Amino acid sequence: QLREMSKKAHKLYPLALLALESHRKNYPYEFMNCFFDSNDERIICQKLVNHGLIEKPMEKINVHFRIGKCHIDFFIQNKLFIEFHPARKFGRTIETEKSYHNERRKLLNENGFEKYPLIIINNIKNADSKIEEIKKFIHSL
Repeated sequence: QLREMSKKAHKLYPLALLALESHRKNYPYEFMNCFFDSNDERIICQKLVNHGLIEKPMEKINVHFRIGKCHIDFFIQNKLFIEFHPARKFGRTIETEKSYHNERRKLLNENGFEKYPLIIINNIKNADSKIEEIKKFIHSL
């Protein structure tokens, strides 16, 4: 019985995701009692709050929204998803904004979120212009 419970727990809560979530609590990147994987991700959240897109960041509700074995950085007003993810230009897998968008879009589609828009912010420098686009887009929904 213990083995079955263990298998079920690992399937529902993979160790890598649990480790990330528990490790995140030790990171110094905190804003309004919510912890972030990087300072840039924290800055994005601050901007979303300042622009009125998030009232209060809440883990697993509108920040680090869990989908299956993964999470999406921000779920805004139950209307759209935002990922902060600079393109990876080194290592085994070279990534572009488009390839990352396609990967995350597939994750959302496979989990019942096909009608929810996904916006990738790939650079902290263009965050303000992307957030302005997001504000206009949200008001059009």
